[in-house]
Amino acid sequence: MVDSVRRAAERSPNLTPPPDHEADVAHARYQEDQARKALEKDRCPPCYPADLGFPLENIPKEYKEILSYWKSLPGTGHVVLVAQHSDWRSFRDFQRRIRRHYLPPKCLHRFQNEARDRRRRHALEGDVCLQHDPAKQTQMENWVEFQNFHLTIHERFEKEVMEENKYLIAAQKKSAAKAQGAEEVEISKARLKTGESKVIHHELLLHWTEQHRKAMAIEHMPSINNTQDEWSDELKTYWADFIDGRRKRPPKARPLLSPVQSGVSKNKIR
Repeated sequence: MVDSVRRAAERSPNLTPPPDHEADVAHARYQEDQARKALEKDRCPPCYPADLGFPLENIPKEYKEILSYWKSLPGTGHVVLVAQHSDWRSFRDFQRRIRRHYLPPKCLHRFQNEARDRRRRHALEGDVCLQHDPAKQTQMENWVEFQNFHLTIHERFEKEVMEENKYLIAAQKKSAAKAQGAEEVEISKARLKTGESKVIHHELLLHWTEQHRKAMAIEHMPSINNTQDEWSDELKTYWADFIDGRRKRPPKARPLLSPVQSGVSKNKIR
């Protein structure tokens, strides 16, 4: 068999050799590993943990939706982290463009207010706190800005669907009145279907980003001696509401243990 392939290659120098599946998988795995390292270095959580292995098989339920989003993008294939990292780089570029646009730095509050209004329109909790230098922002602040980046994209997708729907209705009326234009109607239906699919898939990403925001909020919740075991239920509720933006000021409630018993000063609870 090998000799026959070699003789065929000699007769046809342009003959494409058979694909090397193992080499392709190894290259894809390397790309995923590099993308994971780049995301983690920039404090962006990869969309699936490293212990799932590669290629991805028997995917747990909690990762299926976000993986299906990245795979829905053209050219993603199996390298979903490569797609995620590309999207994150686009966001970082967006951050720099926005800050060049809102000069001097004090003008950035206009963009910040727009982002806050956008979160309210989408019924999302949490506040938006931005600095002119993104490098000085916390992971949470960058993540909320990343959410805003995709909320802007989502609103554009929704607007495109609404405009296409109006166009389709007009095309259908025109076709019914003149007994022609059926092809135009079918083309518009196809565009509308594509647009609706983009919105549906993008909602998966928005859901995932909000779940991570909530997880980050819990992770960064202030604690006593690095534990929340000593907190009263009331204090935990106050802080959860504060992080989600439902309260403007921190609580004045005290932990179950007194400052003397817990070994910390009152200044620790802010």
